[in-house]
Amino acid sequence: MVIEDEAQNTSVTIAITPSVDRYYLSISKTLDLVEGRFYTLKVLNGSDVVYKDKIFCTNQVPADYSINDTEYIQHATDDDYIIID
Repeated sequence: MVIEDEAQNTSVTIAITPSVDRYYLSISKTLDLVEGRFYTLKVLNGSDVVYKDKIFCTNQVPADYSINDTEYIQHATDDDYIIID
């Protein structure tokens, strides 16, 4: 497993041994991540990337967290369409 810190452009390789949990693989690791940073996660099988994801580290509780907080503004529209033949 490789975790890349996008702010620092550094990566850490962590050896993992997954266990089978019914229909999927499961791992348990404690990671040393910094709040407010984005990370790229890659799970490798040899040199092949078998899973890729993005991590954002925050100390906010999920119920209070919004990725769009104060960034998204909804605009009202009358939904009028003009069709030209």
